Amino acid sequence: MVEAARIDGANNFKVFTKIVLPSMKNIIFFILLLGIIAGLQHFDIIWVMTTGGPGISTTTLSVEVYKTAFQNWNLGRASAMGTIWVAILSVFMFLYLKMQREK
Repeated sequence: MVEAARIDGANNFKVFTKIVLPSMKNIIFFILLLGIIAGLQHFDIIWVMTTGGPGISTTTLSVEVYKTAFQNWNLGRASAMGTIWVAILSVFMFLYLKMQREK
Protein backbone atom coordinates (compact mmCIF):
# COMPACT_ATOMS: atom_id res chain seq x y z
CA MET A 1 0.00 0.00 0.00
CA VAL A 2 2.89 2.33 0.74
CA GLU A 3 4.33 1.76 -2.71
CA ALA A 4 0.95 2.39 -4.33
CA ALA A 5 0.63 5.66 -2.41
CA ARG A 6 4.13 6.68 -3.50
CA ILE A 7 3.26 5.95 -7.13
CA ASP A 8 0.12 8.09 -6.75
CA GLY A 9 2.32 10.95 -5.53
CA ALA A 10 1.77 10.90 -1.75
CA ASN A 11 4.49 12.53 0.34
CA ASN A 12 5.98 11.06 3.53
CA PHE A 13 3.50 12.82 5.82
CA LYS A 14 0.46 11.61 3.88
CA VAL A 15 1.82 8.05 3.76
CA PHE A 16 2.40 8.08 7.51
CA THR A 17 -0.92 9.66 8.51
CA LYS A 18 -3.15 7.83 6.01
CA ILE A 19 -1.53 4.38 5.80
CA VAL A 20 1.05 3.61 8.48
CA LEU A 21 -0.63 5.17 11.53
CA PRO A 22 -4.11 3.67 10.93
CA SER A 23 -2.58 0.23 10.47
CA MET A 24 -0.73 0.58 13.79
CA LYS A 25 -3.74 1.96 15.71
CA ASN A 26 -4.56 -1.29 17.51
CA ILE A 27 -0.97 -1.96 18.49
CA ILE A 28 -0.44 1.58 19.80
CA PHE A 29 -3.67 1.42 21.81
CA PHE A 30 -2.75 -1.97 23.25
CA ILE A 31 0.71 -0.79 24.34
CA LEU A 32 -0.73 2.38 25.90
CA LEU A 33 -3.36 0.35 27.72
CA LEU A 34 -0.82 -2.08 29.14
CA GLY A 35 1.40 0.83 30.16
CA ILE A 36 -1.44 2.55 32.01
CA ILE A 37 -2.44 -0.65 33.80
CA ALA A 38 1.17 -1.42 34.74
CA GLY A 39 1.69 2.14 35.93
CA LEU A 40 -1.31 1.91 38.21
CA GLN A 41 -0.05 -1.33 39.71
CA HIS A 42 3.49 -0.30 40.65
CA PHE A 43 3.87 -0.53 44.39
CA ASP A 44 6.74 -2.71 45.53
CA ILE A 45 9.67 -0.96 43.84
CA ILE A 46 8.42 2.51 44.78
CA TRP A 47 7.70 1.50 48.37
CA VAL A 48 11.05 -0.22 48.92
CA MET A 49 13.13 2.56 47.38
CA THR A 50 11.37 5.78 48.39
CA THR A 51 8.16 5.01 50.34
CA GLY A 52 6.44 7.47 48.02
CA GLY A 53 8.77 10.36 48.69
CA PRO A 54 10.42 12.82 48.77
CA GLY A 55 7.24 14.68 49.32
CA ILE A 56 4.77 13.11 46.92
CA SER A 57 7.06 12.97 43.88
CA THR A 58 6.95 9.17 43.50
CA THR A 59 3.54 8.52 44.99
CA THR A 60 1.28 6.43 42.79
CA LEU A 61 -2.31 5.44 43.41
CA SER A 62 -1.31 2.11 44.94
CA VAL A 63 1.14 3.79 47.33
CA GLU A 64 -1.49 6.35 48.31
CA VAL A 65 -4.07 3.62 49.02
CA TYR A 66 -1.52 1.77 51.17
CA LYS A 67 -0.55 4.92 53.10
CA THR A 68 -4.19 5.84 53.66
CA ALA A 69 -5.09 2.37 54.90
CA PHE A 70 -2.07 1.38 56.98
CA GLN A 71 -0.35 4.59 58.03
CA ASN A 72 -3.34 6.87 58.52
CA TRP A 73 -5.67 4.00 59.51
CA ASN A 74 -8.43 5.46 57.38
CA LEU A 75 -9.73 2.16 56.03
CA GLY A 76 -13.00 3.55 54.66
CA ARG A 77 -11.26 6.14 52.52
CA ALA A 78 -8.70 3.57 51.36
CA SER A 79 -11.43 1.16 50.31
CA ALA A 80 -13.21 3.96 48.45
CA MET A 81 -9.95 4.82 46.68
CA GLY A 82 -9.51 1.15 45.79
CA THR A 83 -13.03 0.98 44.41
CA ILE A 84 -12.39 4.03 42.22
CA TRP A 85 -9.12 2.41 41.13
CA VAL A 86 -11.00 -0.72 40.03
CA ALA A 87 -13.52 1.45 38.18
CA ILE A 88 -10.73 3.22 36.29
CA LEU A 89 -9.11 -0.09 35.36
CA SER A 90 -12.50 -1.44 34.30
CA VAL A 91 -12.92 1.43 31.84
CA PHE A 92 -9.55 0.63 30.28
CA MET A 93 -10.37 -3.08 30.13
CA PHE A 94 -13.74 -2.31 28.52
CA LEU A 95 -11.95 -0.28 25.85
CA TYR A 96 -9.49 -3.10 25.28
CA LEU A 97 -12.22 -5.74 24.99
CA LYS A 98 -14.18 -3.52 22.62
CA MET A 99 -11.08 -3.13 20.47
CA GLN A 100 -10.57 -6.91 20.44
CA ARG A 101 -14.17 -7.53 19.34
CA GLU A 102 -13.74 -5.19 16.37
CA LYS A 103 -11.07 -7.47 14.92
